[in-house]
Amino acid sequence: MKNNPDSSELFYNHWVLDVYPARPEKLETASLVKVTSCYEKGKAKKDKGLKMEKLSLYLRKRVGKPYIVTHQTLNPNESEETKQTYLHNLLKHVVSWRAETDICPAGVSYSEHFEQLSSEYPDMVAYHERNVHLETQAQKISDAVHEKQQQLQLGENDGDKAAEEDALGALAGRQPDHLLIAMQDVLEAHQTAVQKDANADDLQKAYEALNVDQ
Repeated sequence: MKNNPDSSELFYNHWVLDVYPARPEKLETASLVKVTSCYEKGKAKKDKGLKMEKLSLYLRKRVGKPYIVTHQTLNPNESEETKQTYLHNLLKHVVSWRAETDICPAGVSYSEHFEQLSSEYPDMVAYHERNVHLETQAQKISDAVHEKQQQLQLGENDGDKAAEEDALGALAGRQPDHLLIAMQDVLEAHQTAVQKDANADDLQKAYEALNVDQ
């Protein structure tokens, strides 16, 4: 920067915004997941790798295990807007593109395009279904906690102590607020356990499958 004030190399090149769209032609059909997980960027050295003309950088195969790409966690069941954002992110990771307009055709929603590509990208569909299943289970537990709280509060207002004790079970005698906290702790512990198990097994396998060139 001191030697060349007009240089555009003022910041690190962003993998998604800069590097992936400028990837070498040899990686034209490679997905964002494939490129970011299996390649690393750098200046020219002895082992140059694949040159990116626009950025004057090189992509070289990563040594060791592939890099796990993180992404925003969204619940597609929350709303239609969230669902579209979730599917946009998913398509962006799996479908090869150079610009945003390559990810989804104009006039077509991300959910519609996802369905159009479902047969072409079965691993993407499997990854999506696992995510939806986890979010659905978590939502069911959350709804059960909320419903139980309302039942207990209603039982207390009506003076129905017998019903309250039956609902409390092992937690009998606690105040509704304390019960809610305890149940939320159980919910969070369950969600953590499910997420860890899925990430270590099913989701990891689905994610690794996405790294295979389509």
